Amino acid sequence: MTLRFLIILFLFGASGNAFSQSDQLNILTKSLKSYQSNKVQEKIFVHTDRNFFVTGEVLWMKIYCLESVSNIPLDLSKVAYAEVMDFENKSQIQTKIEIKNGSGNGSLFIPASLNSGNYTLRVYTNWMKNFSPEFYFHQQITIVNPFKKLEPIIATNQNSGKIEVKFYPEGGNLVTGLNSTVGFQITEATGKGINANGLILANGKDTVTQFSTLRFGIGSFSFTPQPKTTYEALLLSEKSKQRFALPIPLDKGCTLNVITSDNENIKITVQSTYQSGTRVYLIAHSENSIKAAKENVVINGRTQFVIPKDQLGKRAIRFTLFDNNLNPVCERLYFIKVKNKVNLTVESNKTNYYTRQKISLLIDSKDSTSLAALNASVAVREIDSLLAKPAIDINTFTNLTSELRGNIEAAEFYLSNDDELTLNALDNLMLVHGWSKYSWNSILNPNEDSLALIHLPEMRGHLITGKIINRINNKPISGIITLLGTPSKIIRSYTSQSNIVGNIYFEMKDFYDAQRIFVQTLPDQGDSIKIEINDPFSSKLSSFKPTPFRLPPATEKGLLEKSIAMQSLNIFQPEYKGKSAKLKTDSVNFYGTADEDYKLDDYTRFKSMEEVLREYVPGVIVRKKNEDFKLRVTNRPINRIFDKHPLILLDGVPIFDATKIMEYDPLKIKRLEVMTRLYYIGDLEAQGVISFTSYKGLAEGLEIDPQTISLDYEGLQHAREFYSPDYSTVVSIQSRLADFRDLLYWNPNLKPDKNGKINIEFYSSDKTGKYEITVQGITKKGKPAVGYGTFTVTK
Repeated sequence: MTLRFLIILFLFGASGNAFSQSDQLNILTKSLKSYQSNKVQEKIFVHTDRNFFVTGEVLWMKIYCLESVSNIPLDLSKVAYAEVMDFENKSQIQTKIEIKNGSGNGSLFIPASLNSGNYTLRVYTNWMKNFSPEFYFHQQITIVNPFKKLEPIIATNQNSGKIEVKFYPEGGNLVTGLNSTVGFQITEATGKGINANGLILANGKDTVTQFSTLRFGIGSFSFTPQPKTTYEALLLSEKSKQRFALPIPLDKGCTLNVITSDNENIKITVQSTYQSGTRVYLIAHSENSIKAAKENVVINGRTQFVIPKDQLGKRAIRFTLFDNNLNPVCERLYFIKVKNKVNLTVESNKTNYYTRQKISLLIDSKDSTSLAALNASVAVREIDSLLAKPAIDINTFTNLTSELRGNIEAAEFYLSNDDELTLNALDNLMLVHGWSKYSWNSILNPNEDSLALIHLPEMRGHLITGKIINRINNKPISGIITLLGTPSKIIRSYTSQSNIVGNIYFEMKDFYDAQRIFVQTLPDQGDSIKIEINDPFSSKLSSFKPTPFRLPPATEKGLLEKSIAMQSLNIFQPEYKGKSAKLKTDSVNFYGTADEDYKLDDYTRFKSMEEVLREYVPGVIVRKKNEDFKLRVTNRPINRIFDKHPLILLDGVPIFDATKIMEYDPLKIKRLEVMTRLYYIGDLEAQGVISFTSYKGLAEGLEIDPQTISLDYEGLQHAREFYSPDYSTVVSIQSRLADFRDLLYWNPNLKPDKNGKINIEFYSSDKTGKYEITVQGITKKGKPAVGYGTFTVTK
C-alpha cells in the first residue's frame, strides 16, 4: 500500500479505521527513516597543493571521500571525477581518479590552451550525480597564461560594479499578516559581500523598518506584510541609492521562526492562516537520523515547539514543518557548532635554511590517539603575492560549508569564535545559504524516486554506461546483450544486458589511461539496434561561480619569475611534472587458464589462419562453405562438438564473423588460447572461447561491423609521483642546473609511525623566500585534522 493511498484513506475516510493524528507523524518519520537508510550520502573534500597556477604547471590533489554527516571515510565509490570549469561553467580539463578506502590522489596538467582567468575545480562521484550538483566539491583556482598579453584587469563580467541584493524569508515565504524574519545578502559583481544599510518601504514611500548588514554583506530584519501592499528595499550604500523588490507575500500559509530560548532549548514558533484546531507536524532531522518529531494544534493562528538542544546533536539541523495533509510548508536550517578538530603541530628542525639544504619536519598532535589513525596530505609551497590561502580547509568544509550552497565568504570566521556577534552572523548565514538537501516528493514517493537513481555507485571500478535504443523510433530496448572489448595484451571482455529503460553498464577492471573501446551487440538480436555511450562527466551545474578575474599590476614581477621558473623546469627537469606510479594490476586473462594454449613462435609458421587451426589446434573445428568460414569448438567434458559459434576474440575485441579472423595475417598473432567448454560472461553463454593475441595487442587492421561503436575512451589516470630532488651529495649541490621550484614538497599519503608521529624530509630549491607547510587530513572516526607551519630559505 503506497503512502499516497494511505493519505487518501485518511482524508476521505475510505477505510473503516481512520488514521489517528499520531499515525500521520509515524508516516513522516518512517518515510524519512527509510529514505535515509537507503540513500547513503557521500561528500568530497579536495586538498590541492595551491590555488594559483601558470600554464605548464601541475595541480596536485588529494581526494577525501566521506560519509555526509559523520565525516567518516566512506569506502563506497572507487572513482572520482575532477573537472576544471571556466567562468561560463564549461569544462576545460577532465580526469578520473581512483579512490581506495575513501581516499585517492591525482593531478592535472594545466595546458597552454587555457586563457588567464579564475576557474572552478569541481570533484564528485558517479553516485553523487543522482543528487543536486550543489553537493559536489567546488574550489576556485586561478590560472594565468604568461604567453598571452596580460592587462591590469584581465576580465570582468558585463555587470561589473552592479550591486545584487537577495532576500530569504525564514521558513520559505512571506505571508500577509504574519510576522516574518527575512535574511538578506548584498554583494558586488565579484560576489564579495558589501556593507550597507537601508529602509524597507511600503508602496514605495512609507518606511516599515530599517536594516543593515552584520558581516560580509549578510544580515536580517523582521516585519509584518500587510494586504494589498508591495514592499521594496531602499539600499543606502556609499556609492548610490538603489531599490530592490522583496518577494511577494502569499495570501495564505505559515511562517516559522527559530530562536535559542535559553542555553538548553530551541524554540520554534509557527504562525499561520490555518483554522484553529488544525494540526501541524515538525521534523527535526540531520541526514542520518531524525532528532525530534512533534505535532501540535494551531490555536488562533499560532503554535510553538520546544526541543532540548542536547537532543539535536551538532552541525546542521533541518526543521521541516508539514501541514495536516503532509505537505512540507516551511523549512529552516539551524546550526549548532561542533569542536572536533585535531590540531596538528608542524615543526621544522630549523627556522631558516640555505638553498639545496635538507629540511626535516615533525608533524604531531596532543591528541595522539586520533593521529595514529590519520590519513593526511601535506604541501610545502612558497608564500608570495600570487598564492592566496584557499577559502576553506578540511575542518571548515566538514563542519560547515559542506552543509551550505554557493560561495561562503570568509568561512573560517564562523567557526573561530563563540561571541554573540559570530553566533548572530552564523544564524544569518543559515538564512541565506541554508537549503534542503531533500526532495520530499522523493521521500514520500519512494517508488518514483528509485527510478530516478540511474547513476550507480562505482563500488568495484569505473562504469562505462550507455543506452540501447531503436534507431527507427528512438525508444529504449530492454533485454539486449551487449559486449565491450578493449584491445590489450591482457584479455578483458565485458558484457551487459539492457534494463527496462535500455541502460547498459560495463564494470571495468584495471582500466587506465586512454584506450580504444569496441561496443557491439550479438548479431542475432536485430538490425534496428543503436548503441549510445554516455559521457561519464556530469552535465549538471551548481550555483558556485568563480569571481571575475583581476590581476593587479604589482604582481607583474612575481608572475614573470614564476613563468621563467616553470619554463626552466619543463625544459631542464621534465621529471618535475611527475612520473606515473607503478601499478599492480591483474595480469591474468578474464577466462583464467586456457584449456589449450599455443605460442605460435613455438610452431611452424603458416601463411594462412586456416592452416594454423587445422594443423595444430585440435580444439577448434574449421568449416568452410563457399568463401565463408565457420568455427566450432570441441566440448571436451562430454567429447562432442558445440553446435553454435564460440566467442572469438582478437586482443579482447569480439568478432562474430569467423571469415574476418580467418583472413587475418597469422604472422601478427603471438598467442592463441582456446576454452573447450561452456563459458559464461555475465548474461552471455559462450560455446567455447577462441582468443587470438597479437604482438602489439592493438587489434590492428581489424575490420569492424558498421553497427559497432568504436571510440577512444579515457580511463582512470595513472597517479603521478611527485618529484623531489636529492641534494645529499656535493656533486648534486654544486650542479649548475637551476632549480626554481616554488612547490618543494607534496605527499598525499602521510601515515604516522608506530609512535603516532609523522617525520618527512626533503630539500629546498634555489628559490629563496618564506614557505608555508599545510597539512590536512581526516581520522578514521571522522575528525578533521589541520596544521600549518613556516620556514625561510636564504642563500
